[in-house]
Amino acid sequence: MNNLIKFPKQKPQSLITATPNGLHINGRMVSYTEAIEQLDRGDYDSAPQAGRDLIWQVREGVKKRYFKPTDSHTLILYRWAVADMFYTEQENENGTHECDNGDVGAIYIGEHGGMAIYRLTERLAIANNIEGALIEKYGADQGTRNAISFYISMIDAGTGSLSGVGSELLTSLHDGFIQNLNANGLPTAPAAH
Repeated sequence: MNNLIKFPKQKPQSLITATPNGLHINGRMVSYTEAIEQLDRGDYDSAPQAGRDLIWQVREGVKKRYFKPTDSHTLILYRWAVADMFYTEQENENGTHECDNGDVGAIYIGEHGGMAIYRLTERLAIANNIEGALIEKYGADQGTRNAISFYISMIDAGTGSLSGVGSELLTSLHDGFIQNLNANGLPTAPAAH
């Protein structure tokens, strides 16, 4: 299985460059692993084009044999890409909402209502609902590989956007969240001891 993320052939303009020693990011050398960890923890959530550029350059590093990602690295890259594609799709279709604390989220509008979504919560939701189920069923190693394959099926390589399967699954997931909130309300906050 070829696990390189496929995006349109057009190479983005970037301040991130793949090198044999890591990624050159805005004048700093960062290991491929550290760059992927930065992406995973949300360092690029407020600069999504830079996150996309980072994924592109990791891909270039893999193609040039500068870096061999683990399945865990590949999973993180695909998770980020899928969550970003869904967020961007919703932002383009429905706009954004600014919360009282200044956070800005895209608006999801579905069959049962709407909600604000954020890149981090999208990654957490798909990790929990997709990866969690596959790892529980198939074990850590095979479940991770299955999740990568599933994420690949969620991306339309020709357009660099979600495939029909990806859009349908994430729409169903969010409609389920909203339906549950409508039926049961917000969960009670856990007690602090």
